[in-house]
Amino acid sequence: TCPILVQSATLQTNASSPTNDGTISIAAGTTFSTNGAGLVSNGTIHSAGIFDLGGNLLTNNGTFFPGASPGTFTINGDYTQTANGTLVIDIAGTQQGITYDWLRILGAANLAGTLRVVLAPGYVPGPNDIYDFMTYASVTGNFTNFVLPPGFILPHPGPNGYGVSSGVGISMSGGGTMSTNTAANDVMALQEEQRNTADALDLVREDEKEKEKGAVCS
Repeated sequence: TCPILVQSATLQTNASSPTNDGTISIAAGTTFSTNGAGLVSNGTIHSAGIFDLGGNLLTNNGTFFPGASPGTFTINGDYTQTANGTLVIDIAGTQQGITYDWLRILGAANLAGTLRVVLAPGYVPGPNDIYDFMTYASVTGNFTNFVLPPGFILPHPGPNGYGVSSGVGISMSGGGTMSTNTAANDVMALQEEQRNTADALDLVREDEKEKEKGAVCS
């Protein structure tokens, strides 16, 4: 499977039921259109532009990196993440869509699978910093696995937005809440995993770049 790279203007696919088993990369300021069809992604999506599904459904069975690490990504449609899916959010500051990732869903969100939050090297969050990384028209479900930085609190979705914070008792703009359920979010156990996660994600990104450079399509 060859990667799809959208680096300028708009790319449109005419497939009736497109499926991504490789890599889709959408640069900031560009649009990838499915011509109104839904899309199932079993591979990787790196996106900082617009995914135009004409109001249809993007299903994530793979790994999704919204933003430009960090940045903003807009889905013109609905978003479903399955139990096999992972959403990776990069945080390097407190500016939504600029220094931390913002997944902007114009339709409904149906959540499951893994939420993985990665801090940029050297970035230290303040005790009451809030990161509203996802907005939507409505939501059902929730992530079932959380890989969060040390000190972060287990989040819950609000009616129109989802955020994370290292503060206790924080009220987020999207209406989400925080829980101190340490059984589900054992900070001590996550410290080593967070370090390993950052290293692993760097390797994944480098591997995807090499695949894109060396891909040969028949």
